[in-house]
Amino acid sequence: MNPTRLGRGRQAEAHPVRRVMLRASTLAVLGPLMGPAAVHAAEAGASEILIGQSAQLSGPLAPLTRELMQGASWYLDEVNGKGGVHGRRLRVITLDDGYVAARTAENVKRLIEVDKVLALFNLAGTPTTLAALPILEERKVPLVAPFTGSGALRRKLNPQVFNVRAGYDDELEQIVRHLSTIGVSKLAVAYLNNAFG
Repeated sequence: MNPTRLGRGRQAEAHPVRRVMLRASTLAVLGPLMGPAAVHAAEAGASEILIGQSAQLSGPLAPLTRELMQGASWYLDEVNGKGGVHGRRLRVITLDDGYVAARTAENVKRLIEVDKVLALFNLAGTPTTLAALPILEERKVPLVAPFTGSGALRRKLNPQVFNVRAGYDDELEQIVRHLSTIGVSKLAVAYLNNAFG
């Protein structure tokens, strides 16, 4: 047993919240893929379901992205170990965008047009995800579990986006509510000068 892998053996017991969150997130990814498109691809003889990801493999946010990718890969490994989805293995193709929105848009186009992914998964960051959104809407490719709480992905129903995390508005409301219960009455705010901020 690999003791560094959450979701297995004693490590899973030591981190039950992480295990539940990991499984819930991954099931959100698999849900859309188990639909008619996945079945059609299986009938066509495809041995894999290709999922695309543009992420920060370089730059200051790379450590955060690596943790997200590692967590998802553990559960995808488990799904593949049990036979995959409709007998097909899940494979994530990840391209580096360095948290540059224009590179994310280029990566998403390539993943759709060249790699022929069924869905996009876990794009990380608000400006990068927003840069990909028009392409996903035009090509009718789903985006599952974007790692952003941006209201721009929640203000109106978008049939291409499957959010699995709370929005920033909801998170901030709960933070402020909790701080008020413990007597905190003053807050300071620092923000990024980009779409996330």
